[in-house]
This record gives sequence, structure tokens and C-alpha cells, in this order.
Amino acid sequence: MIGGNRPNANFFLLDGATNTDPTFNTQNLSPSPDAVMEFQVETSSYTADMGGAGGGQINIVTRGGTNQYHGTAYEFLRNGPVLHRLPVRVIGIGGGFDYGSNGPSHHALEDIGLLRLQPALRLIVPADIPQARAALRATFDGPDPVYYRLSKDDRGLIPGLNGRFEMEAPIVIHEGASDLLLALGACAVDALAAVETLAGEGIRPALAVASSLGLLPTVALRQLLSRFAAVVTVENHYVAGGLGSLVAEAIAEDQMDCRLVRCGIRNMPSGRSGSRDYLNREHGIDCLSIAAAVRRAASLRERSSDPVRFTR
Repeated sequence: MIGGNRPNANFFLLDGATNTDPTFNTQNLSPSPDAVMEFQVETSSYTADMGGAGGGQINIVTRGGTNQYHGTAYEFLRNGPVLHRLPVRVIGIGGGFDYGSNGPSHHALEDIGLLRLQPALRLIVPADIPQARAALRATFDGPDPVYYRLSKDDRGLIPGLNGRFEMEAPIVIHEGASDLLLALGACAVDALAAVETLAGEGIRPALAVASSLGLLPTVALRQLLSRFAAVVTVENHYVAGGLGSLVAEAIAEDQMDCRLVRCGIRNMPSGRSGSRDYLNREHGIDCLSIAAAVRRAASLRERSSDPVRFTR
């Protein structure tokens, strides 16, 4: 009911054309939600192209086509492949700000947090092309559903990774002493640059690549974290729900004597668009920001080991 009128007192338009059943005065065609770009409801002071009925004027605008193929899978992932453990493969290309120049509607910042909550779904986040190949070989014929989060950048190559992939274990590609830098997928590119920057200052954190996530911290992740007094996580994702949250859960549940600094997206992006590198800098997940986070983690570690400060 709109404006106190009966349900059949409304007037429906679809892309500007009448979409009202002449007999029952109800909506004729209900397009799929994926086909709708926007809709508008007017309740008074109608313009000249409105006013076909005394109630609300409801206009639906569908998405326009281009000469490129676009599509979305209209499927309830949880109630289908996950619930029934079907061998479905979902591929997402362009995580984080890979499509930053197209604006916020193309930012993929919450996918891992949402899909981590599905226990039967495997999340694969390769760091480079050789590791993506290895991950596909290791999982393509498995019995469970898999989500592949692939980077749009096909030029990055992580030295020391050498295409290695393990389903439940982060891979250490640079050894260090007291601090660990743990990067999610393609974020290892900037994390490695941060390690090289810090080496000139005498700071040498270990660097590991996380390319597989799940609902709970794995034994391998817990064992890796237990070796270090401070950990910095890096992800092109909201800081909650992804890698940083998984590490925080492991540290808290195992009561580890380990300090944690999380690098990720902490605020909803503004309406500005830009390159991936620009948006990474804006949100603190570029090389220099990661290096600053490692310095902060080292400072926290040193303060916690000070017996005077510790007893206060």
C-alpha cells in the first residue's frame, strides 16, 4: 500500500514503458534482481510521464547491454553447492582494488569474510601464476566446492615461492627472527618489497604467503604463529573477517605470547576511483605502509618484553 491506496491502485513502468496489467492493475513482468539496475517509487507531484494511477508510480530500469559478455551466477551458494558438498568451482577475478578505476561497485573487499563462514567451502587465494597453476591441479577434481580468488595482475612473480602450494599451510619464502609478515595471496608482492626496504634498516622479518583459508585456523598456521613474538598480516580485504581475523582467533584461542598488527581495509572506500596502487596507498596496504606496520609490531614486541613495563 502506498499513500493509503489499495494495492491495485499503483502504476508500474519497465524501462519507461507500461508494465501494468490492464485487468488487475498489478505488475505484469517481474525481472530478475540481477537484471535490475535501479528502481524509483513516486508517491505525489508526478511528472508528465507519470500519473497512470492514484497510488504509487513505480519505475524499474534494467541493466543495459554492451558488446562484451557479462553475467552473474544467480545461485544461492550456501543452500546449493555448500550444503550438498557439490564439486562446484566459483572463480572471482580481481580481488581487492584490482578494478579500482571502475569505482566502489567493482571493489572486492568482503568476499573472503563472507565465504569463510561456509565450512565446506575451500578458499584458494594464489599469490602468482605458478602458484595458481599448482592450486588448480591440487583442487580441480576434489569433492568439495572451491572458491578461487584470482588476481587481475598476471605480471607479478613471487621469488622464493616457486609455484609451491599447500592447502592448509602458509609457505615461508623468507626466513626471519622474531617477527612474521604474513601476506594473503597477491599482497605478497608489496610485502616482499617491504621486507627489502626494512633490510636496509636492519629489520629482518620472516615472510610467509597464505593462499588457503577456512573457517578455523589450521594446525600448520598455529604452529607457524607460535614461532614468533609479533605478526603483521596483510590483505586486500576488509580488516575483519579475513586473514587478520583468522590469525587473531588462533593467537587468542592458544593464548600465544604474540603481538598482532593487521593491515587491511578499515573503512568503506569513498566514491573516488583510481589505480590499484593508488587505492592501496590510500588504505594502508602498500609497501611503505606495510613496512611501517612491521616497525610498529617490533616496537610492541620490545615493549612487552621489557620487565619494567610488563609488571605495571
